[in-house]
Amino acid sequence: MQDYMLGSNLIEISKALLEVESSDATEVTGWQDNLKLKSSMTLFVLAKLECEVFQKGLDKYFLGEKDKKTIEILSE
Repeated sequence: MQDYMLGSNLIEISKALLEVESSDATEVTGWQDNLKLKSSMTLFVLAKLECEVFQKGLDKYFLGEKDKKTIEILSE
């Protein structure tokens, strides 16, 4: 049940980010958190391909670009 709640909360928060007018991640989250946002969105795109909200977040805030460092770490 906790995994379901965590997952649904994460999706809900990600959907809310898509509703924000700005597409500037730094403006929305601040400098350090924009790096975390890109990394997290990348991780969840790779882990949960059937949920498109994470790719939409990458599209909106990072021109669709995934975080290279996250991909590198996952490849190890």
